[in-house]
Amino acid sequence: METILRNFEVSIPEEFTDTLRAFVKALKGSIKAEKKCALDKALEDIEAGRIQEYPDFESFKKEMLEL
Repeated sequence: METILRNFEVSIPEEFTDTLRAFVKALKGSIKAEKKCALDKALEDIEAGRIQEYPDFESFKKEMLEL
């Protein structure tokens, strides 16, 4: 009997990684985990429009002090 392997990309919360790892090992599979660095996360924020621009530092400081 020939075994056919399939690859999946799954995004899950960090708290479930141990459970997923145990499940995959029980199926005799393998895991290739990829962690994102801070630059990757920052680029995602820019692409998603989750950034705020200020004309100068004083404008930034004024808004932060109002929070």
